[in-house]
Amino acid sequence: MIRAPATPQAALLIKRVFRGWAGDLDSVLDNRGDTLVLKVVRPVRIMAVYATEPDYISSIIVAGIITALAALGLRGVERRKPREAASKGAEEVRVISA
Repeated sequence: MIRAPATPQAALLIKRVFRGWAGDLDSVLDNRGDTLVLKVVRPVRIMAVYATEPDYISSIIVAGIITALAALGLRGVERRKPREAASKGAEEVRVISA
């Protein structure tokens, strides 16, 4: 019996999905998705076939984080602008009363 992990470790924003088996499948007795039962009477070569697909959940999370950071960055720029303008064009005036 050979078993392939249905969802192996993936990279960021990409997931691998089990698609089936390839190779010397002539001695297969039973194929139950990610489990393969075969009778081995000679050397055989069996490969698990995976497809790479985008991981939409991770993509949405990353996009949300980037959007939040961008919004915070723009908010910080808006807060700095009035102070910078006031300090560049205005001089301090002191009123001395006699």
